[in-house]
Amino acid sequence: MTDRTPDAPGNSGERAADESENEMISSESFEEVVTEAREAVDPEAVEASVSTIAETVEDVIDDIGDRTGENIDTPAFEFEETAQQTIYVRPSSLRELEDLEALVDARLRTDHDVRNLTGSEFYDAVVRVATNHEEELLAAVLSARADGE
Repeated sequence: MTDRTPDAPGNSGERAADESENEMISSESFEEVVTEAREAVDPEAVEASVSTIAETVEDVIDDIGDRTGENIDTPAFEFEETAQQTIYVRPSSLRELEDLEALVDARLRTDHDVRNLTGSEFYDAVVRVATNHEEELLAAVLSARADGE
């Protein structure tokens, strides 16, 4: 069992619930885990999952477009409903997220005439989507570790 703690230099962000349980993993066993994970992850299944996600997003967008009388002109929630949280990411990952936000904003503007996407609304959506894709997150973490990213 692990407790989540804030990341700090030299701290992975997780620690053993009981410090006496904290053990080092040998690089050999780590390599075995990575190899096993690579063998377990089917690239075609991941690609199919991405396609399924894209289709689901398109269905939701179509469904919203089909609804009448619904107001999509205002953000989904008020800023006061949010809680500020700090996350630690690499600058390259943050740039990709910022680029994605710009693309989503552009699509909302051109495809749905929504011109007021807020940062909190975008980040809330990112977190909600991520919570439904545990397997892809596991694969991303293991892949980054295996590639030494």
